[in-house]
Amino acid sequence: MDAIADAVKVLYETFARYPRPVKIECCPCGCTKPDATAHLLTVPLRELSFRILQIIRAVQ
Repeated sequence: MDAIADAVKVLYETFARYPRPVKIECCPCGCTKPDATAHLLTVPLRELSFRILQIIRAVQ
């Protein structure tokens, strides 16, 4: 594995001990819409692709 892949593996291992949130608090000014972040809670973490994150960012 290369250094970046090793670092990502360590991050997954480190954060695996914390429960996944059931809700993502959105900015009170309205710059982030709740429906834009809801997808982040339904897709398994390792399945979140860069493309999915781009789409979520676009609908904010």
